[in-house]
Amino acid sequence: MDDNSSLLGNTTSAGNIEHGPSPQQLWTSRFIGAVLFFIGFFGVCENILVLRIFYKTKQLRSPTNIFIMGLAISDLCMASLGNPLATTSALYGEWFAGEFMCYWEGFVVYFFGLAELYLLTAISVDRYIVIAKPLKSSIITKRFAVLSVLACFAFGALWAIFPFFGWGSYGLEASKVFCGLLWEDTGASITSYVITIFLFCFIFPMALMIYCYLQIYLTIRHMNKTMAFDKKSRIAKKNMKVERKMLKSCFIMCGVYWLCWTPYSVVSFMQTFGDPHAIPHIMALLPAAAAKSEVVWNPLIYVATNKQFRQAFYATLPCKGLQEKLVKREEEQEQSSKESDLDEKTVVTTQVNQVTSGAAPSASQTQIQTVSINVAAADMNETGPTNVDC
Repeated sequence: MDDNSSLLGNTTSAGNIEHGPSPQQLWTSRFIGAVLFFIGFFGVCENILVLRIFYKTKQLRSPTNIFIMGLAISDLCMASLGNPLATTSALYGEWFAGEFMCYWEGFVVYFFGLAELYLLTAISVDRYIVIAKPLKSSIITKRFAVLSVLACFAFGALWAIFPFFGWGSYGLEASKVFCGLLWEDTGASITSYVITIFLFCFIFPMALMIYCYLQIYLTIRHMNKTMAFDKKSRIAKKNMKVERKMLKSCFIMCGVYWLCWTPYSVVSFMQTFGDPHAIPHIMALLPAAAAKSEVVWNPLIYVATNKQFRQAFYATLPCKGLQEKLVKREEEQEQSSKESDLDEKTVVTTQVNQVTSGAAPSASQTQIQTVSINVAAADMNETGPTNVDC
C-alpha cells in the first residue's frame, strides 16, 4: 500500500489504509466487479461487432453513421482501457495499482466518457437538422461528420487534461475502489472545476438532447396533421406509427442518459459539497458502475434497432441456417408493410407534384413536404431520413 500513500493522503484516513475494506464491503465490491466484468466483455464484443459491420458494409458509411462509428470507437476504448483496472480493483476490494495508474484510469474514464456525451449530443443535433430543418440538411456531409466527431473527442480530451495542469485533480473516489476526479477536495480549484463540468458536461448536453428530440417529435406530429388523408386509412396508421417510434426514441435516448449519469453526478456532488464519509459504500460503487455501463447500452440503442445493421449482422453469423431464418423473417416483415409504404410514397409524390405545377410554395410548406419525403424514406429503410431537395 506504500505506492498509494501519497494518493490516499487527502482522500481517506490512516485507519482505512491500514485495515482496508470490511468483509461486507469486500463482497459488495466483488459483486460490482463481477458486473463490471460482464459490462466490459459485452461492451468490447458489441462495439467490435459494430466497427466490423461498418468495415465490411460500405453503404452504411453515411454521415449520420459516422457519428455512430465515433461512438463505437469511444465505447470500445472505454471498455478496453478503462474497464479492466476498475474491474480488477473491485474484485480486489480496494484500489491496488498505485498512484500513476489511478491517474491513468481517471483520465481514460473521463476522456472517453465525456467524448461519448458530446457524441450523443452531436447525434441528436444531426437528427434535428435532417428532420426538423430539412432545407439545411445539405450541410451534414461526410466531411462535416468526421470533423464533428474529432471535435467531440477534442472537447473530451480538453476537460480530461485540465486536472494535469492544476484545475481539478484525479484521485480515489468515495468507495476507495475506483479512481476519478478528486471530489472530496473542497479547494477553490476542485470546486470550480466540478461546477463547470457539471454545467458543460451534463446539464448542457442533456438539455440540448431533450430540445432536439422534442423538436423532431413536434415536427413529425405537425406534418401528420398537415398532410391530407383519411385518418382511418393505412397511411394515417403508418404515420401514427412513425410518430410513436420517434417519441419512443426520444424517451430511450434521454432516459438512458439520465439513468447512466445522474446517480453518479448526485454522488459526486455529495462528495464535494456534503460529507463524503456519510455515503454508504454500495451507494459509492453503484453509480460509477452504472455510468460505465453506457458502453453496453449505446450499441443496442443506435445499432441493434436498425434494419440495415441487422441485415449486415445476419451476414456475419457463422451458422448459415440461422442466418437464412433471420433474413427470411426480416423479408416477411418488410413484405407485410410494403403496400402501406408504397401508398404513403404515392401520396407524398402527389403532393409534391401539385405544388410544383401550381404556385410557388411557402417556406413552411416546402419544409413539410421535404420532411414528408424524409419520413417516408426513413420508415421504408429504417436508416434515418435521406436528404432530398424539393
